[in-house]
Amino acid sequence: MRTVRALLNVLEHDAREETVAQKRRLALVERQEQAIRLNKPTELDAAVAEIERELEAQGPRDLRRLQALVELSKHWGCDARAMTLGSVAERAGTDGAKLGVLRGELREATSAVLRENRRLSALVRMHRQIVEDVLAGVVAGAGTDGRLVDAEA
Repeated sequence: MRTVRALLNVLEHDAREETVAQKRRLALVERQEQAIRLNKPTELDAAVAEIERELEAQGPRDLRRLQALVELSKHWGCDARAMTLGSVAERAGTDGAKLGVLRGELREATSAVLRENRRLSALVRMHRQIVEDVLAGVVAGAGTDGRLVDAEA
């Protein structure tokens, strides 16, 4: 079993990595939004593919963090499900101060991604509504049989 200090080092390292990953995700979500605004579907597809790769890389970090939290719960004789970065930083006292700071940075980065995702979601909903309204207008203008006219014919 690793020492508490070694486990804190793992959590600190993972918190730094996750903060950097969140910042990359933020840039990718912003790229998605820009691609939608500028009607660049290829750029949108590329940003989505990069986000998918980012999310796949999340798994190993999650597993390392979970393993470290389980080991720490054994050291401290508590339920592993109650372990969070904040509770670890608190339990570790002065040794957990750095983890507490890193946790705060991670929360800020994660919040920024969530805010940008909400903006992107609103933009997508708006675009969908515009397309639906245009299609409804086209169908209404096509007459009672509901057929669309092939503009290239």
